Amino acid sequence: MATTTTTVPSAGPVAGLRSFLFRLREGDEIARMITFLFAASVVLVTLLLVFVLWQGSVLPRHKFGFNFFHTSVWDPIFDQFGALPFIYGTLVTSAVSLFVAVPLGIGAAIFLAELA
Repeated sequence: MATTTTTVPSAGPVAGLRSFLFRLREGDEIARMITFLFAASVVLVTLLLVFVLWQGSVLPRHKFGFNFFHTSVWDPIFDQFGALPFIYGTLVTSAVSLFVAVPLGIGAAIFLAELA
């Protein structure tokens, strides 16, 4: 008489590895890892950029202080500088571009979803 044996996978590290390899074969886990790596790299690059800009602005921050951001005087002869007009101009330009781009974008999305 022939005997047959069956093995039941244990619920240990081997079973976890098998489950991980099975998900790798499906591709979902690879896509998830790649997406996470790209998202983490974006955060890392942003933090690195902020750090480098902060370190590069040590001398101007010590010389002009934070008054640089809320004064509008720009007089190189007396060594007085303020960035308020430039900050204001940037904000106004961004607002105008949003007022133009958002309705056009929503209109294009509605057109593509309903008519095209």
